[in-house]
Amino acid sequence: MSAGKLDARRYLGRNPDELKLPEISQLAGVWLALELYNPANLALRRIAALGDSPEACHSALREQGKDPSNYQFILMHGAR
Repeated sequence: MSAGKLDARRYLGRNPDELKLPEISQLAGVWLALELYNPANLALRRIAALGDSPEACHSALREQGKDPSNYQFILMHGAR
């Protein structure tokens, strides 16, 4: 599914490991931005942005005033 067709508010701030199977299926093919953990910030594993590409996630993070270099980008796969 395209990130543009999703209600991002439903996923932002959530841990991707705690998503239910239907939610994982809806996110298949969508890129997620997760803040990188380091001892200084103790970042939790939370979805900060959704996009159809890593570049789209970069843009979404910049719009939020966040530095994309502090995030990792993962491609969601459907439930197996």
